[in-house]
Amino acid sequence: MLNRESGEPGWDIASDLERAIAAREMEAWFQPQVGRSEQITGFEALLRWKHPLRGHIQPGNFIPVAEKTGLINGLGDWIMNEGCLRWKTWSARSANDVSLAVNVSAVQFDQPHFAERTMEIVLSTGVDASRLIIEITETAFLSDKKRTAAQLAELRRAGMRVALDDFGTGYASLACLATLPIDIVKLDREFVAQTFAEKPEMLESVIDMAHRNGFLVVAEGVETAAQSAFLLGAGCGQLQGNYYGRPMNSDDVVALLASVAGTKASASPNSRA
Repeated sequence: MLNRESGEPGWDIASDLERAIAAREMEAWFQPQVGRSEQITGFEALLRWKHPLRGHIQPGNFIPVAEKTGLINGLGDWIMNEGCLRWKTWSARSANDVSLAVNVSAVQFDQPHFAERTMEIVLSTGVDASRLIIEITETAFLSDKKRTAAQLAELRRAGMRVALDDFGTGYASLACLATLPIDIVKLDREFVAQTFAEKPEMLESVIDMAHRNGFLVVAEGVETAAQSAFLLGAGCGQLQGNYYGRPMNSDDVVALLASVAGTKASASPNSRA
């Protein structure tokens, strides 16, 4: 039979997902972000499911099921905690002052004690709250704007930054963003690709207007040197995409940061040959 949750014959993805969580098949992967000097400024934590038979399963294939079943709350706590722990490892082994961005589902964010739970994780892991970025989509603002604003304000008072993710895919406009308690606007990968190809002047305008509202702009889905050059020329603050690095595990992050530190040391005028 065709399982409605997975769209795939015979696969009960909801039951399999619950089993996978108990079996610790979830993994945290990280994609690098670079600043205007094209040096690494941070990483976005990405949830992956390493299925014993199906291999790595992308979030888009299981997150909607997790949201519908309520499993997303446990998964959200796990990726937040794991990401913070990995950040501690990187900061201890590298001189790079990098940030960590963590996506939060609208369902997870809708929990009444989300901000309190997030701060508990920050305290228990010892992560520097000023280096933590909470990414939410505009859907999180739709259910209860007053409570959403209160939770975001609480996170920001604790030193965290808030990013509106996937800008360009929904109804949010830069005019309404000015009223939201956020710090960063992340341009959706498809929005970046399409506007770059068809209406580059619109992309420049969006970045300029975001700057006028005091937001840092991060462009996702940067795949080519041409896109990178254009976005940097338009004043985009940070870039993320396969052009700069594909998602990787924490060990590869450590190796990457070490290689960057080594390159900087060898380029220093005070370094020895």
